[in-house]
Parts: sequence; C-alpha cells; structure tokens
Amino acid sequence: QAKEKADAIIDDLMPADQLAIVLFDNQPRTLLSYEQAAELTPEQLKKTARSVLADTAPTWHATQLGRAISYAADIAVTYEADDSVQRDATEKETIGKPTGPAKLVLISDMQQGSHLESLQAYSWPKELTLDIRRVVAAGKTNASAQILSIGDTFGSTDRIRVRVANVDGSESSRFRLSWVGDSNQGFEMPVQVPRGETRVIRMPLPHRDVTSLMLQDDDHSFDNLRYLVSPQPQSLTLLYLGSDDTRAPTRTDVTNANTNATPSAADRARDSLLYYLNRVPLNNSRREVTVTAMPPDKLMAVPDSQTTPLVVVGQSVSTDIAERLKQYAAAGGKLLFVMSERSDLQMQPAIESISGANNVQFTEAKVDDYVMFSQIDFAHPLFEPMSDPQFNDFTKVRFWSHRKLASLPNDWNTIVKFDDGDPAIVEKIIGEGRMWVMTTGWQPSASQLALSTKFLPLIYSFFETLGGDADQYGSITLGEPIGYPPSPSATITGPGETTFEYTSQADLDLITQPGIYQYSDHSTTHPFAVNLAESESHTVPMADDVMDRFGIKMGKTLTVAQSQMNQRQLRDIELEKQQKVWQWLLAAALVLLAIETLWGGLISRSKPQTATS
Repeated sequence: QAKEKADAIIDDLMPADQLAIVLFDNQPRTLLSYEQAAELTPEQLKKTARSVLADTAPTWHATQLGRAISYAADIAVTYEADDSVQRDATEKETIGKPTGPAKLVLISDMQQGSHLESLQAYSWPKELTLDIRRVVAAGKTNASAQILSIGDTFGSTDRIRVRVANVDGSESSRFRLSWVGDSNQGFEMPVQVPRGETRVIRMPLPHRDVTSLMLQDDDHSFDNLRYLVSPQPQSLTLLYLGSDDTRAPTRTDVTNANTNATPSAADRARDSLLYYLNRVPLNNSRREVTVTAMPPDKLMAVPDSQTTPLVVVGQSVSTDIAERLKQYAAAGGKLLFVMSERSDLQMQPAIESISGANNVQFTEAKVDDYVMFSQIDFAHPLFEPMSDPQFNDFTKVRFWSHRKLASLPNDWNTIVKFDDGDPAIVEKIIGEGRMWVMTTGWQPSASQLALSTKFLPLIYSFFETLGGDADQYGSITLGEPIGYPPSPSATITGPGETTFEYTSQADLDLITQPGIYQYSDHSTTHPFAVNLAESESHTVPMADDVMDRFGIKMGKTLTVAQSQMNQRQLRDIELEKQQKVWQWLLAAALVLLAIETLWGGLISRSKPQTATS
C-alpha cells in the first residue's frame, strides 16, 4: 500500500515540482535529495523516484515518527518557493526551481506505537503543511506477549511471568501461547485477554532447547515470536557455618533429662538449624543448589558470591573469619546471622566488625510465654512475595525466645519487629551485598517457624533476593547495545549463520532483524536474543487530530486532475471577470453615445432660423 500511494504522488508531479524522498524507521534517511532532483528532467525525476522506492522494504526497527517528521520538515522549508518565480514561467525556466510553498506528504499506518515525543520540542514552520496518507492494515486483531521475569514468588520458581496485551479494537480475545523448540511440542496454554487490556500469566519455565515464545490466533504475525536464550542450569551453594554439636539443650533434652532418658541423635538433629535448611527445595530447572556445612574455622578462603549466593552463620566466628565474610558481602554476597540461642550473643564482635557499628547493644530478651512477628515491611524484597492477603498472616507462628538489639545505627533497616517492639530481622548494606541479622531461630526449641508454611518462602527470599538467581534470558531490543565489548577479534553470528566482525559499536547496525545471535571472542561465546520493540505491537491507528497538539498545520496535496480542474475554474472565473468588464465598458459607451446624441439634438434646436428673401 505504501508504494502504491507513493507511485500516485509521483504520477501527480507537475513539470515544475521538486521532490525529496525520506525513508524512516528508528532513524530518517534521505533516499532522494532536492539537489539530486534538480539535476533531472521531469521524466527522469519520476523514473528515479520509482527506482529508489523499488529497493526499499519494511525494517524491524522501532518507528520514530516524530524524529522523521521534523527531519523532513527541515529539508522541505530549506527549499521553499521563491516569491519571484512567476506562475506563467516556461517549463524550461522552472525546471529545478520550486514554484510554490513546500508540502510534506507522510505515508504511514500512523500506529500508536510510533513515537512522537520529539515533536514536543520542535517548532513547526508556519508555511509548511502536512498531508497524511494512511496505510490501513487488513485485520484489526493484534496481540503480543512479553516475557517479564522468572517467577519471583515462592512456590513458583519453575514458572515464568508472561504479559499478554490485546490492542483496543481487536475482534478476538482468545489466544494461545507455546514454546518453540520445546521437546513437548504439544503443550499450548490458552489465554483470554479482552480488547484494550493486558493479562499476566505464569507459564512453565522453558527447556534449554527453547528459542522463542509464540503467540497464535491474531491477525498479524510479525510480532508473534519473542526470542529468548534459556540459561544453562547453575551449580550453586548455600554455605552453612556452624556446628550442631554446640547448641544449647532443647526442650526435648530437658524432658529427657527429667525422665533420665538419653536424647537420641534424631531428636538432636531435628532441633538444629541445618536440619531444616537441608530440607528446603531450592533446586529447580535453572539451578542445582548444594547445602554445604562446615565449622567456621574451616573457612580458609573468601566464598565466591556468584556461586554461593547465601552464607548462613549459625554460631560465633573469629575475627579472621569475619574479615573473609565482610569481603564476601562487599563483592555482592548475602550473609544471614541466625542468633538462635542465648550463646549466640557471642556473634556480636563479628557482626560489629562486618558492619562497622560498635555501639549496638546485644542482650537476651525476656519472654514470658511467647512473642510473634508484629510489624513486617511487606514492601521489602524479603517479604514482598508474601504480601498477598492469603500469605501475610504470621499470627500462628510463635517464638519462644529471642535476642535483643538496641541502639541500631540509622543505616540499619529493621524489616521485622516482634510484638514486644524488639527487632526480629535487621539489614545492613555491605558494599554490593548485604547482611541480615535474625534475632531468633527457626528450630523448634526457639520457635514454630521451621514447622510453619512461612519457612520455605522466607528461605527462598533470603537465597534469591537481589542476586544469585537473576532473570537472565539474554534478550535485548533491536537497536540496543548488546552488552558485550567490541574487539579486533570479536565476531557476531546471526540467523542463517551469517557472521560479521564486531570491532566497534557501529558494527551493531548489521543486526537488522529479531532472532538468536552469538557473540564470540577467542574461546568466549555468549548467545543472546534480539527482539522487536514492544511499541511496534501497538497497531491501533492514531486519532485524526493527533498532530494538532504539536501545532502542525494540516493540508492536502492536490492530484494532477484536481490541479487541472482548479486551473480551469480559475481561468473561467478570470474570463467571466473580463467579460463583465467588457459589458460595463460597452454599457458605458452606449450611455456616452446616448448622451452625445441627446446633447447634439438640444444644440440643434437652440440655433435661430435665418430669413430668406
């Protein structure tokens, strides 16, 4: 349609007209300039214009319509007509000279996803008019799917969130989603989205061989594939520093002592922090997590924050170990100190050493019977997954004992408080990472937490919050930087196994379509997905008056037939005016003749008669 409309405009060019052609997507480009057109005869101009348009095709880049309009407007006003050019100039005199005010003709589908923001800062030329020739799509229904992130709420670590949007004016609301490349090719997820609305659904995580997410059952297929690179499963470690043999007597131990019974190994194990950590299902299709326990004095090196997202400290540590843990946290690691019993007050020197705070008071709290979580910051990432009303009730979880922290510095964040006002979980940012201090334990001798439904989501949050399990599907929008550095030896391989050198950022212009690409530099390879800009899916046409708010003067460019008709009408009007003038002149002449005749008659009557003899 666009080329047909452009051909019609070319056909309607008058001999004295000049033409410039600008093609645009995310950047405008001049295909034919006024200077080039000025060197051509009218017939050559039409032939050249059709030739440059024949080689064009739609691209996959985002549509920066505002940038293109201002770019073309600047070109047009530079070559506005000179008032000295006369309308009756000969064809030879006017070739290469514009003969009227410049007009800008825009051929576009005018979809709402076309960016117009740049026009807000553009001053529209007073004499320039904009004529919009709309390209109309055949179907009205268009839906799109966007991968948002891996499931970030507890119980959904094997799910991924997908947002499905249905444009306003669609004639359908039922669509299907499926993974392309999945070994289970028969899987499809139906989704219903009313027109003009969006829905967020959770889909099973894609397998390693999946390359894209496909949406079906709308009218336009150009945006139905969302490419992705499934991350390879990570091997991660949850490190526990503590010894189960050094804990205080449990309630079971006391009962056994009163009955002269020896506590069994199973009883002692079930009352340890590590026992319950080992039973948290942290593994999923994206990671394999190993819980590793060791006495603190066996930590000989700083843990790697990339492979060990969380270190749980279950007993006091030495100054040397505290220094290693501080370096670990500063590099992006997460530390969780669990003060599960009275003897853990000895953690104070290590906590102060890592945090740099020396005035915090550590004491044992007095608990008459039990306390509960009272003030919980559900906006914090630790508890945000449990903020829904069906999950945020902690009133059934009782704590038999806890430690008390007082005089906390201002840069410490209290996330949870007990109902007696004492902090339950506090947080301190350490470099790129963080340290949490939990003033109670989750084992049965300290609380009911490990046996409640809140324990699993809480440990998930400690393990996943702010790193260690990021949503990495290697996807960028077409036209964005890829995140890998150029180098003399770097190459990029795209769809169809086409390879090009990546020595500078300018080489990224060779990425021209969505798909799966691979960055290579020596022995390093990184696959990444390139996708269409989300705005391109907003296919609903803009309103007719959308340009008015930018102060753009609208107008219509006349066809040859319309121009000829207007010229004939002007000639007829001019002829009619001339005829009216001659009619008045003739009438005036007749009046003068009548007056002259009358005057002559009067004179002849007034002369005296001469007598004759």
